[in-house]
Amino acid sequence: MRASNAVPKYEVGGISHLEQLRQLEKFFYDGFEFERFYADITKFAEEKLHLEDGRPLALDDLREIDGFVRRFFEKKLADVELWVVRGFVLGKLIERGEQVPALRPIRFEDLPTKVREAAREFSLTARETRALEWAVSHGAEHLTNATNDTINTVQQVIFDNAKNRKGYRALRRDLETEFFDNDSELNRNWKRVAISESNNAFNQGYIAQIGGGEWVCGFSLPDACPPCKALIDGRVYPVIRPEADMSYSHHAPESHERAKYEWLWEHAIWLEKDNFGRSGAERKRINKDSGNQPENLLPREHHEKYMPAIPMHPYCRCRWVRLNPEKMYVAGGEMKMRVMNEAAWRAWHDSVILPLQAGLAQYAV
Repeated sequence: MRASNAVPKYEVGGISHLEQLRQLEKFFYDGFEFERFYADITKFAEEKLHLEDGRPLALDDLREIDGFVRRFFEKKLADVELWVVRGFVLGKLIERGEQVPALRPIRFEDLPTKVREAAREFSLTARETRALEWAVSHGAEHLTNATNDTINTVQQVIFDNAKNRKGYRALRRDLETEFFDNDSELNRNWKRVAISESNNAFNQGYIAQIGGGEWVCGFSLPDACPPCKALIDGRVYPVIRPEADMSYSHHAPESHERAKYEWLWEHAIWLEKDNFGRSGAERKRINKDSGNQPENLLPREHHEKYMPAIPMHPYCRCRWVRLNPEKMYVAGGEMKMRVMNEAAWRAWHDSVILPLQAGLAQYAV
């Protein structure tokens, strides 16, 4: 751990990754204030739209709905920076706490709220600061997309209510279902924003604290998806210092550079690594409108497939944990100490770690 990142103001003790991450997700989600929005939008509809007349919604009505929803959630954009920054810092502090246990738990209200504050207080490198800025930007983009989905849903519910003269009681019930029913698409969209952006910031902060040449092990929840089970859960990877550009689709298929980057994407972890633009599906459509007929499907190319990265996908709750492969090993989904079983450690080390070290040496990483 770098001495410049030791921040005595914050103490970390008794930390559970998932407990802290769930708390962060809850604070993020609660910050959207759906109870308040539900009350405000129903009041707005009753006072402004005169649905009891049974007349179709006019263009001005739709504009008013659009403006009302957009104004409400645009105010939340500032909160995205607050929670993403705190998630990033939380990841750094938890990694630090694993190495230097302390006494008091983290208090979210003590953590920085701005990128500049975090960069100054934690002596972030230029790359770490850029990773944090991108995480904030990514979160803002997802919030904007969720806002647009909310506008469409609210307009559709109000339109249906007006067309069928359901009345305000039915309108309140239908809007309540959209915002608070766990099975509604809108509710899932907003939860996806909170979970995905919290986890992304948390894991980026955690990886930022780990130096090149160290190792991490992935852990997933029992209901993890097949890609997470295959690429994250119980899998061990070296953490590397990446080059400025880790893309590789432009390299010739048989070139050394292409082989190098494909191997690194499959077998290494680094700050800012993500699966943006990639998919867990093995095949892709030639014509998006022609369905999944065999003749309309092609195998995905390497740069289009999921690679080990957290979050793997929206709703991903996987996490990285530092591992020292000279003193520890992984068996049965658990990290164990070498002293517990020297033979088991040796077999694991020879089959898992040595091939990875050979690959790193081959590509001079």
